[in-house]
Amino acid sequence: MKRQKIIRAVFMSLVLTAFFSGCAGAPRGFTGLEDIHGLVVDEKNKPAGGYKITAGIVSAVSNETGMFTLKNIAAGDHRLTGSGLGYLPVEGRVAIANRKELLYVRVISYGEFFARMDELFSRGNWKEAEKTAA
Repeated sequence: MKRQKIIRAVFMSLVLTAFFSGCAGAPRGFTGLEDIHGLVVDEKNKPAGGYKITAGIVSAVSNETGMFTLKNIAAGDHRLTGSGLGYLPVEGRVAIANRKELLYVRVISYGEFFARMDELFSRGNWKEAEKTAA
């Protein structure tokens, strides 16, 4: 139960960030439905293929290069979730205002998470372990 609590806390602390692709002039918003492209990488910035990203009722799975496309997404705030074999799930909110945005999702592998926690516990650094999990 304690381990589930720690893992759940880490899920919530993972960063979901939207980066804007380079474009000349001001970004153009959209009012209808658009395809939004994204990239899933692990803690070492390597592509995380096979990771399923869901925004509302729309889902996509990242390919071997980590790229994915969410089809027909409306502008606005969306709850974003993700899961994939060998990686911690993510959950967060993202605001989509520009069809030229690249959604960047960084995930942590189970191996990396447990290695970090084991290192902190072995050094007796309980407070830092709790902070890392929160």
